[in-house]
Amino acid sequence: MYTKCPSCRSEISFEPPANMANLPDGYKHKIKCPSCGVTIGVKIPKQESTVTSFTPQNEFAVTPETPIPVGTAVEPKEEEKSKKKKKEKVAAEKKSGAIRNIFMLIFSALLIAINVIAYLGVSIPFCGGFERFNGIGVIADAINDFEAFKGLFATSFLNGITSILPAIALVFIAIDFLVALIALFGKKYGRIFNLIFAIGITYGIVGIALYPDLLSISLQAYLANVLEAQAYGVFIAVGIAALQFIFSIFFLKSMKKKK
Repeated sequence: MYTKCPSCRSEISFEPPANMANLPDGYKHKIKCPSCGVTIGVKIPKQESTVTSFTPQNEFAVTPETPIPVGTAVEPKEEEKSKKKKKEKVAAEKKSGAIRNIFMLIFSALLIAINVIAYLGVSIPFCGGFERFNGIGVIADAINDFEAFKGLFATSFLNGITSILPAIALVFIAIDFLVALIALFGKKYGRIFNLIFAIGITYGIVGIALYPDLLSISLQAYLANVLEAQAYGVFIAVGIAALQFIFSIFFLKSMKKKK
C-alpha cells in the first residue's frame, strides 16, 4: 500500500496489517516516514478495496516521484554513530601523529648530518662552525683515551660538562631520531616526549654555539667574529634546533585543541 507524508511530501510504501480484514472502519495504521521520521496515521480501507497499483500523485511532474519503502532510509543508531565518530577521531589522530613524527625525524636527521660533517672534517663554503658540534669525535676520544676524557673534569666539573656537551647533545638527538622512526612505523606517536627532547636538544646546541666565547667576549664581539669567519654553520645548527623546539610546541598546542 502507499501513502504520502504530510510533512515532507514523500511517497511511502508500506505493508498493511495482517488482520486488516477484521479492522473496524476508520482504523488508522501508524507508520513512520523513513525520510523525515514523522509518525503518520493511515486509514486502512476494507480488504476488497485495497489498491494493488500505484500512480504518482503528480503525473505531470518533471521527475517522477519514486515511492520509498518503509525501512530503507532508517537513521543509523546512536551506537553506530558513536563508533563512526570514534573511528574518524582515531584516523585523524594517527594522521596528525604521523606528521608530528615526520617533522621531528627530519630535524633530528639534519642535526645528525651536521655531526657527521663535523666528524669527517668536510668543508662547506659559508658553513664554518660545524666543527663545534662534533659529538661523534668527543665519543670517539672518550673510547680511545678514557683517562684523557676523565682529565676534562680535573679542573672543574663545569669545564668537563661543557667539553662533552656535543656528545650529550648528540645522544639526545639520536634518541629523538630513533624514537620518531620507530613510532612512525609502529604507529605509536610521541606527544610530550617530542617537547621534552626538543628542549634538551635546543639547550645543548645553543650551549655548544656560545661556549666558551661568551665567557670572555661580549655578544656583539661574538657575532662579529662569527660573521668575519663566515661561520654561518653555527646559525644553521641553532636555527634547526630552534625550529624543532617551536614545532614541538605547535604540535602540542594543536593536540590539545583536538581534545
